Formats: sequence, structure tokens, C-alpha cells
Amino acid sequence: MKITRQIIIKLVETAILSFLIVIFTGTIYSLEREIEIKVGDTLYKIAREKLGDAKRWNEIAALNGIEAPYNIKVGDKLLLPQINESHIDVSNGLMRAAAENSSSPLSETAPLSPIKETTDINNQTNRNFNVSSNLHQSEISDTELTDTNIQKITSLKPSFVPTFVEPLGPLITGLRAHNPSIHAAEEAARAASYRPSQAGSLPDPMLRTTMRFDQQREVMIDNTGMVSVRTERMTMPMFQISQMIPLGKLGPMSNLERAMAGTYLEMTSMERATKERQLKTAYAELYYIDQAARTCLQIREVLKLLVASTEAMYRVGEARQSDVFRAQLEISMLSDRLLMLEGRRGATVSTINALLDRSESERVGTPESLATYRIDETELTDSSPAVRVAAAEVEAARSKIAVAQSMFIPDIELMGGTMIRPNLDPRWEIGVGISLPIWSRTKQTPALREAETKLREAEARLRAARADVREKIGAA
Repeated sequence: MKITRQIIIKLVETAILSFLIVIFTGTIYSLEREIEIKVGDTLYKIAREKLGDAKRWNEIAALNGIEAPYNIKVGDKLLLPQINESHIDVSNGLMRAAAENSSSPLSETAPLSPIKETTDINNQTNRNFNVSSNLHQSEISDTELTDTNIQKITSLKPSFVPTFVEPLGPLITGLRAHNPSIHAAEEAARAASYRPSQAGSLPDPMLRTTMRFDQQREVMIDNTGMVSVRTERMTMPMFQISQMIPLGKLGPMSNLERAMAGTYLEMTSMERATKERQLKTAYAELYYIDQAARTCLQIREVLKLLVASTEAMYRVGEARQSDVFRAQLEISMLSDRLLMLEGRRGATVSTINALLDRSESERVGTPESLATYRIDETELTDSSPAVRVAAAEVEAARSKIAVAQSMFIPDIELMGGTMIRPNLDPRWEIGVGISLPIWSRTKQTPALREAETKLREAEARLRAARADVREKIGAA
């Protein structure tokens, strides 16, 4: 609702200024002036510097018969559609010219139009200026540009800038505690820390149980020569346990997982540093927005006081009408600038709240003054999160080579078992098995070549990360 009201005020003000310009077109801007084109001049630049409005370049082109593509030559003469003796640049020299008008002898700045001789026009102009002054009502009750008012103006702050100070330290603490991306990276690193012990452990032993069913027939002949057949059935349970022992593999595999866990830790540090950098960037932007908004507001209030003084002098014929117009235009531009800064501040606050996983409605105060840090190039290069992650990936790639080399070593399997026989002593057995890497040409060898290629890739990424950090330091 606040923005809508300000826009409406701006539209009304623009309409009034346009009406006043139409009234005095015949008396103020009726004269023409000739200038010489210099190196670097364009119609757009000339209109901005000589007429105070870059959009009037097409008037210059039409007055001088210049057609598309609107090329002009150095040394040629151009007619300007108006005379402006003050040659004041709206964006840079307005306050200086207005101060000169309000304090210097006015014999050198006589009005360009005979306002005193036309009572009806003078009365109508006064009424219009009174309406415009209401639109530009100053927040300082006294309209004199005194030291007291200047002190009051320097203490003003825009209404959309909070009065409380927001230190950076608590924001960083909240970021580390609540940012979802940092939490996800920390949990991934914590999960990776449990893998080295798993990779360094022996495979689980294998226990086998089997049942053996035997049927034994016995033929007997007694003393009388009678033959008899006896059948005996036996059920014999068998128990066997085996253990696979990967020779030369447990250490390299454990080291690989440990290196991978270190990579996850460095990635967590990089994620934390990235989010902190985003927060500090938003914090710095918020600081400059608040400072710019405060400066715009203070300049606008000074201009309002100068406009009130210049209007009073204009009514008695001691000031130029164009100075009042320019001051009012600059006030409108500053008001637009404040609206833009208010929107930028809201977007920046939303960024900070998103980083801290807070509600969008959470207010963020005025940042403290920003500290200046001295950058040590060597230390920054070595401690850069991106460089540390790349270095951890190199260590992991070297560990993969060690694992691939260990795959050429055969594995050993130890076995042992017993058989329980009814009415007989148990039978024991032991055995040893060994794996034969006979397919190494298509399995182990390509795996080793892949690991070596990955190592070269990781080393190249490390060099690229260091070069990228040095480039950023040089561009800073």
C-alpha cells in the first residue's frame, strides 16, 4: 500500500511539472543555441549534458535534420532546442548550482522570462508551485538551510531500514546451525566415516551343515551254512566352517575408504564456506543498500529545503524557473531511487533468511561497518575449500591404485569340519582353498588402468583448482 501511494504521488507530481513546462514553453525554452561537436560526443550524451534530459536527443536530431543511424562528426555545429545558461548536470551538479542560487548575488542570474509583468501568470505559477511543494513536503519543519537543519537531516534514516544493528557473528552461527545444505553435507561426511572399519574387516565366515544318509548291508553265514543279510541305516550330520582371507587387500581398501571419508569432510568444509560467503555477500550488499538509502534520503531532504527557498526567490523574480524544475526532478529521481533500494533490501533480506532457514518475514537489522581483511595469497590458495577437496580426491585416487594392484594377489580360503557317526568315532577334516586370478587380463588389468587414469584426472583437477583460486585473487 505504501509503494502504491508513493507511485500515485509521483504521477501527480509529474503531471504538474509537465503542465508548468507547457505554460512557460513560449518564454523559457524558445531560444536556440549552437555548439560544436567534440570527440566522444553523441546525441544522447549532448542531450544529457546540455539539456539535462538524455531522452531529448531526438529533438536535437530533428532540429538539425539528422536521420538514422544518427552519426555526427567532430567539428560540426549543432543547434540545441533550448538555452540553459546554468549548464547544470542533473545528477552531479544540482546541489552546487542550487546552493549558489540561494547564497550568491542574484544580479548575474536574472530570470529569463518577464514574470513580474504578467500578474495572472505569476499567480497561477505560485499556486502550481505550492501544490508541488506539498508533494515534496520535507521532514524538517523549518525550511531554512541552517546548521541545525543540516544536523537533523544527517540523522535521518529511511523508514524501511530497521533501527537496530545486526552483527555478522550471530548470523554466521545461525547459518552453521540451521542451513539445510550444510546439514546434508555433514551427515554425508558422518556416514562416510563409518566405512574404513568395514572395508578393513575380514569377510564373514561361512558355516555349512549337511546330513549324510548311509545304508549298509552285511551278509553273514553261520556255522550251519545258512546265509543272512542285515541292512543297517545311518544318519550322519556334517558341520563345516570356512573363512576367506583376502591377502594384501584389507589395508588398501581401508585406506581408500579413509581417503573417501576425508574427501567428504573437505566437501562439508567447502559447502560451509560457500554458504558463509553467500551470507557475507548478502550482508555486505545490505550494508551498502542501507548506506545508499540513507544518503539518498538526506540529499532529498536538502533538496526539498533548497526548493522551498528557490521557490520563494522565484516568486519575487530573483531566481530562474528552470532551477526549481531541476531540483524537483532530482527529488523525484531520488524518491524513485529510494523505492528501488527498498525493493533490493527486501530481496537481500529474503536471501539471508533463506540461508538461515528462517521465515521470510524475519527482520534483519542494519549491518555493522564492514571490516577490511588482508589477503595472503599463498595461505588462501592452500586453504581454499575447492583446493582441499581436489587434494583429497588425489589421495583417494592413489588409494584406488593400491586397491587395484592388490587384486592380482590370490585369496586364501581356510576350511574345517566334522562328521558325527553313530556308534563310531567322529570324522574330522580340514582344507585350504586358493583363488586363481586367471582372468586378470580382462578384469584386474583394466581396473588398474582405470585407477591410474583417475589419478591423472584428479591431479589435473587439483592444478585447475589452484589456478582458479589464483585467478580470483588477482581479480579481487
